[in-house]
Amino acid sequence: MQLQRPVLLLLLLALLSCGSSRHYRKTNERVERKATKKADGHFTNLSPEEYIERYRDIAIREMKRYDIPASITLAQGLLESANGNSPLARYANNHFGIKCTPDWKGNHYYKDDDRRNDCFRVYNDADGYFEDNWRLVQRKRYAELFRLNTKD
Repeated sequence: MQLQRPVLLLLLLALLSCGSSRHYRKTNERVERKATKKADGHFTNLSPEEYIERYRDIAIREMKRYDIPASITLAQGLLESANGNSPLARYANNHFGIKCTPDWKGNHYYKDDDRRNDCFRVYNDADGYFEDNWRLVQRKRYAELFRLNTKD
């Protein structure tokens, strides 16, 4: 039995997408296992106040280094990570939803966002994502952040 070319192409695409879905799932499982082990299996749900308490010192340190108000950094982290309770924050230490770029050499975590299985960066700790966030807000579209008073 000979399949027509369009049917064959559809079957091939289906097989390839199944393989990549499996890859994304396995990659996420590995990242999640590592994070769960590091957390001793205990993830606590943080309130906004607890999130601020936990990460304020890092945000203040980064504010002093880069002149981005700590309040803006913490507000972004609260919003993007659901107070640090989202799977991306818990497993990937990525509180700002920072996606992979071609130059990213670290681990990856996949979740649906703008596209299916968008690639997000995995960080070892909070210092990594706060530092990386500073690099990303250097873009022109965030220029207003640097006009804000850091004491506000």
